[in-house]
Amino acid sequence: MLHRLAVLLVLALGSCAHAVPGAQSPLVNPLVGSWQLERVVAVRPSGEETVSRWGRDPTGMITYTADGHMASQIMGDPRPAIRDRANPTPEESQAILGSYLAYSGTYTYDPSTRVVVHHASMSIEPTEIGQDMPRQVELQGDRVTLTSTPYTLRGETVFNKLTWRKLR
Repeated sequence: MLHRLAVLLVLALGSCAHAVPGAQSPLVNPLVGSWQLERVVAVRPSGEETVSRWGRDPTGMITYTADGHMASQIMGDPRPAIRDRANPTPEESQAILGSYLAYSGTYTYDPSTRVVVHHASMSIEPTEIGQDMPRQVELQGDRVTLTSTPYTLRGETVFNKLTWRKLR
């Protein structure tokens, strides 16, 4: 009996040693899955909403896995036009980069504080690599709203509210 208990303990500890920090089962973690962007707005300190840096009708997807990984992409609206796809001008290249967001890494979610933190290990924006990006989480049915920390947009301090719909 003691031998069987020791074997079970070793197996249990061994399985924990391979878990990704922050990984949670889908039953515990409602974020697990893929989500399509429905709406994003920049919010001024007064509460007034304005157009975000991605325009009026951006497209996006965010995915959270049960083992603690995530990836997010947002494509601005409208997409910048380029005259020659093989040879974009420096201005066209800058506009293309400025209208796209893409990063991935791991995440941790704390349901008690309703905060998810994205730990970026890859990003189209080099300054985001290695950064922790906390987002306030509001879940309502098959929708989640993620609220960013404040940043500067067109000379004023705002934060983003992004509403995503869960894909089935």
